[in-house]
Amino acid sequence: MTIKEARKKAGLTQAKLAQKMGCTQKDISRWENGGRKPKYETLCKIASVCNINFFYLLTNSKINVEQIQKLSEFSLYTQTCSKIFEQIKIMLADTCTTQQLSKIEEAINAAYFAGKNSIKSTNTTSQK
Repeated sequence: MTIKEARKKAGLTQAKLAQKMGCTQKDISRWENGGRKPKYETLCKIASVCNINFFYLLTNSKINVEQIQKLSEFSLYTQTCSKIFEQIKIMLADTCTTQQLSKIEEAINAAYFAGKNSIKSTNTTSQK
């Protein structure tokens, strides 16, 4: 799914998505038209705002997962959150709806971000 498809599926204009994202409409346009590639964190936010599974955006052939990880310094993302979620998804497949699984995935991503930010904050504090 492309960013444009996700935005339209959510019933948002470029301007409305930009407002919810805290960026400009021009940024949205560039990401949709391939003028710029969004960072990993940006893709997560787009997925959240559009209420879609983040991994649907990664299936877009214009987005290179390794390049996004490199730009975002999330080189271990696929080895951590993805594996955790896949295991949980298997265990809960019979008891959770797709929407519930999506919320669990979002929680795992949020926990990963919080941990990463906490480590950065600790490193910054200890360097002072």
